[in-house]
Amino acid sequence: MGRALRQRHTLCPSHRLRRWIYKTDYKTQKLSLEIENFSGLTVHSVMQDRHAKVFVKNGTLAAVTLAQEKVDEQHSKRKYRYQVNKNQAISRMKHFFIQLKNHLEPVRLFENLIELFVKTVEPIRSGRSYPRVHKKSNKKFHITIKRTR
Repeated sequence: MGRALRQRHTLCPSHRLRRWIYKTDYKTQKLSLEIENFSGLTVHSVMQDRHAKVFVKNGTLAAVTLAQEKVDEQHSKRKYRYQVNKNQAISRMKHFFIQLKNHLEPVRLFENLIELFVKTVEPIRSGRSYPRVHKKSNKKFHITIKRTR
């Protein structure tokens, strides 16, 4: 069984890529969106929280995709490639949906949100020369991952 699994990984690199995509998405849901943190104990409130967090995640993904195009244009001549900070984007998107309810100009509010995303970028540093040292921790949430508002 182990040999067949190893052969599958060596023969199919797209499988490893798909697995990595799922793992990073789950990490985003667990750490940034805090899918385990519910506002109530009833089944209805848990399901409502879960759907609201998925809604925020999907809205953030759509807005980040639009903002990333602008980031690529603005930072095309720099040494590193830049990407939108996803924790900041999730935090801003939560507030955006709350403000959207009472705002008279939703298109303008969305454009302002995209501009905020373009301003909060981080470099993608590929080919690091020093490996990261991972320390074991008994904490539920990592300190390096900053909590969203």
